[in-house]
Amino acid sequence: MSRWRFSTAELLLLFTGAVLWIGFSAADYRESQRVQRERERMQALAAEILGVEGRLDFDSDGSVTIIVCDRSFDDERLSSMAALIGKWDADSKVRQLMFGSGSKTAGTPPKLPGVTDDSVGLILQWDRLEWLFIEGTAISSVGREKLLKLPQLNEFTRDSIGK
Repeated sequence: MSRWRFSTAELLLLFTGAVLWIGFSAADYRESQRVQRERERMQALAAEILGVEGRLDFDSDGSVTIIVCDRSFDDERLSSMAALIGKWDADSKVRQLMFGSGSKTAGTPPKLPGVTDDSVGLILQWDRLEWLFIEGTAISSVGREKLLKLPQLNEFTRDSIGK
């Protein structure tokens, strides 16, 4: 006598469950592939705006990181970057914005005189920012005070902006 006996109804139920699991897995895979392709397309478009060593990265929760190392970067290009992100996903959360220095600038301190107080209003729209590094920009102390009003900034960022 076999230990594994199933009625027709039980077999049908097992088969239906397996088909549903495979179907949902395939749909999930297709969606993740679509999201990945869309992110890669966005990164390619962003590379044109961000310039040398700039990056647009995505966290697993969909939040965005913007890294700028191009010393010719300015307010207009930041505005273009914001428009690109807004067009892609109006609800996207920019969690990190960093102006820095890369290997092509030999690790020297960042110097981005084209990023001024004109960008402060735009940065304030990203109210989910947790990390904001603006060293080397031409954002004034008045602009820095305004940026400190961002609600999600962590203490490290607040300390670096308040200098």
